[in-house]
Amino acid sequence: MLINLFKIFLAFLFIGVVIKYMDDVNDGEGKFEHFPYYLILTTCAVLLDKNVSIACLWAAYAIGMVDKFKIHYIFNLNGIFESIIILIVGFLVFGFKTFLYYIILMLFINLSDDLLDYKIDEFGNNLAKKFGFVEVGIVTLNLLLLLFYFDYQYAFMSVIAYSVIQTYFIYRGRLYVRKDNYNLYKR
Repeated sequence: MLINLFKIFLAFLFIGVVIKYMDDVNDGEGKFEHFPYYLILTTCAVLLDKNVSIACLWAAYAIGMVDKFKIHYIFNLNGIFESIIILIVGFLVFGFKTFLYYIILMLFINLSDDLLDYKIDEFGNNLAKKFGFVEVGIVTLNLLLLLFYFDYQYAFMSVIAYSVIQTYFIYRGRLYVRKDNYNLYKR
């Protein structure tokens, strides 16, 4: 049982890193030449637990494409229609309650990321700046409570994995700032 929980945790961790990378590339912050490594990480996550990995990836994609009204993609559909298609397929493949859980999880992660980036996002699509820090904080807390209500084990593992990923990316970002800011090294 512990080995299965550890596999699920690793699947959350690996697919979370991939989703964070996709978000960075979408925001113009990530480097596309690292894509093959993230593709390998995606396959590792799928091998560990295909339901967790694919459901998280599809839910993140559906949520990420909702606000892409003017951009047309491969099938000449804009983002909202792609989101609707992914949502329908996700509900059919995983079942309503299971896929709803992953949608709530990705909404929680998206909103908490907006709360963390509140002071540094000046021009991005930050919902905390748009609707207010306290209001988004209350919604985020309610989403977290819903996650624990539906499945406390998955919620605990996903929140720990998300915390590890955020800590790593924040630390990595500070390293890049330090390397680019030579004034920090002057005495």
